[in-house]
Amino acid sequence: MENSNQNGQSKFKVLEKGKTDFNEIFGNLGYTMNKALDLLKKDPVNLILAGAIPLITGAILALILFPLAGSLFGLGLLALLITIITAVASIISTIASIKAVTVIGKGEKINLQSLMTFSFKHLISYVLLAINVLLTIFKGLTKWANSWLAMFYFMENNGEGNKAITSSQEDSNGKTSTIVWGVILVMLVTSIVQSIVNTIWINIFGSISSIISGFGVPLINSIILPITFLNLYILREEIKKNK
Repeated sequence: MENSNQNGQSKFKVLEKGKTDFNEIFGNLGYTMNKALDLLKKDPVNLILAGAIPLITGAILALILFPLAGSLFGLGLLALLITIITAVASIISTIASIKAVTVIGKGEKINLQSLMTFSFKHLISYVLLAINVLLTIFKGLTKWANSWLAMFYFMENNGEGNKAITSSQEDSNGKTSTIVWGVILVMLVTSIVQSIVNTIWINIFGSISSIISGFGVPLINSIILPITFLNLYILREEIKKNK
């Protein structure tokens, strides 16, 4: 009973094919949330820094470049450059966060320098992975959904995109409903929390300083990112166990 109270339910349950049991669906969410918080406690600072360093660096560069409009750059060129910088920073932040979650999930120590090196090295291949996962929708909705957790296999297989998708699909076979509900609910909950916190931050600091207000978004994102990916990592681990 104590274990059930701590984890939302005694164990993670793969949903029976063709049936929708909301007790099990929300029980799984409670389970992954509790397990994710347990992992977060192991190294919260580095888990947050993994996503924060690229996001804040990108925000600082954008802040430096913005006043140059009309002097060194045309407004259109500057806007394009800022967009590229923030996009690259966001992708690197995502890769670093997922890698950090994978490392902590394996019981290893997070090395921020190693994470950043990995993220820069596999920037293009991760973008290609995301595109290939999206394209699997043309092979059927089931194959597409079964590819959603490929990012963790990507981190574990040293950036091999095709192998990551294949591994995700193989482990997810027959558990598509569990994955779909798990991913949707995790993303929904974390998005709502992120939106609420962002709104509160802007309302508090917006009238005080636009700079502080602007930095709130990457700062909050860097906290929400590891929580999101920790939940999805737990989901992937439970999917692998139930072969």
